[in-house]
Amino acid sequence: MAWTTTRRAWRTAAYPLMLLIMSWIWWISAGGADLDDLEGDYGHPAHTTGASSTSPAPPSDDGVSCPGDSPCIETATQLTLRVLPRPFSNLYQEPVADGGALVQANIPAFRPLYAFERRDLDLREGAEPRGWYRVGRTRAQADG
Repeated sequence: MAWTTTRRAWRTAAYPLMLLIMSWIWWISAGGADLDDLEGDYGHPAHTTGASSTSPAPPSDDGVSCPGDSPCIETATQLTLRVLPRPFSNLYQEPVADGGALVQANIPAFRPLYAFERRDLDLREGAEPRGWYRVGRTRAQADG
């Protein structure tokens, strides 16, 4: 009986390892999977090569309303718009990257700020968006 218990325990411990090795051998024998074939495209635009010829929707048509001195609101959810600053971002008094208008250099990254106003947004390049946000740490007023 002791042999059966030990043998059963060995099979239980080795089973996941055997499955891993078998799936790896199957993947290698299939020539590896093309990851694009595994990606779904439901709800996403078709892949295109080159730059996009369409311009982004203007800020007034993207479902965000900025009513003045209060934070911007997403019209679908009625939640305030918050933004995450990137590392080494600066806070300026005016939408001009000028050292004289600098309010705070190197603001804390990835700490949410309330957006009060948006200007000259260009979101065509997802990794490098362009434009200005008037932001604040609280809902009461914008800091810059």
